[in-house]
Amino acid sequence: MPNLVRQSAGAIALLAGLGMIAGAWADHASVGLGGGAGSPIYTESAITLPAGRWSASLRSEYNNFSRLSDRRLADTELHSVDTLLSTALGLSYGVTDDLTLGLRLPYIQRQNVREADHHVFDHGAGAHGHPDRILNLGDPEGLGDATLFGEYRFLRSADQQTHLAALFGVKLPTGETHRKSGGERLETEFQPGSGSTDGLLGIAATRLSGALSYDASLLYSVVTTGAQHTDIGDVLSYNLATSYRLGGERPANPYDLTQPHAWDLILELNGEHRDRVQIHGQREENSGGNIVYLSPGVRYLNKTGWGLALSLGVPVAENLNGTQAEPDYRVLSSLNVAF
Repeated sequence: MPNLVRQSAGAIALLAGLGMIAGAWADHASVGLGGGAGSPIYTESAITLPAGRWSASLRSEYNNFSRLSDRRLADTELHSVDTLLSTALGLSYGVTDDLTLGLRLPYIQRQNVREADHHVFDHGAGAHGHPDRILNLGDPEGLGDATLFGEYRFLRSADQQTHLAALFGVKLPTGETHRKSGGERLETEFQPGSGSTDGLLGIAATRLSGALSYDASLLYSVVTTGAQHTDIGDVLSYNLATSYRLGGERPANPYDLTQPHAWDLILELNGEHRDRVQIHGQREENSGGNIVYLSPGVRYLNKTGWGLALSLGVPVAENLNGTQAEPDYRVLSSLNVAF
């Protein structure tokens, strides 16, 4: 036990250090597969669904950002978004004890998108745009891009305490990409969907020890050029989590509780690095970067197969490229049902 605690603390310190030196974007939802009863909240678990079982989920991620003032936006290519809400339906199936396949479909809502008027034709004045005028582009929302994903557990120790799994998937261009404001199509950055087909590849590790669980995951998204010749940037998601089961040890299979009710206290470090956005091959300097959240949370599991989770993420390290609306906090809530 002491060795595990020391190793976990060292890994968390390393992750925080990576967040300081890596080189998030202010208005895109985090990248993930959705988790389940075996997962912490953001971090992916290496424990797969038992064969023949299903898991359905409803996850809501709310991001709040510091608003850029009109004065800061004036005569620049910057933009500001107040909030981003991503609500996703998920469905997973245990093909075998070591292979889970799933589908995730999000609905994206942005609030109060603003930027300087550089491109809109002013019919009254007969001239193009006014850089000192700030346009409110509204609250674009709609269906996002669906993700088909899988998890294959390739290592399970004899005592069922150590697990390693490969993560893989593909994000499909099913989301809406033609939202408009003032009669003009919004840039792809503000659309619910990106119009691109992206590959996902990663790895997850889980170690159980009495009432404690340690989880780590890496997930890389290879992003291609989508709508309006826009590439919103590759994404690397890296996470560490420690979970503590109140009142006793956790079972080797989290889907088979030995008690009617179970409560977990969870502490995570969640990092994401995104490359700069490119439009027609030109990089947007005020985009991309890195951010690390400290995310305490709590999870309730019921023996009948359902569970609730809530997490609050606060930025503890960030290195955004150029000037962007900085994140203040994010909240994740989820409902999972296994059957």
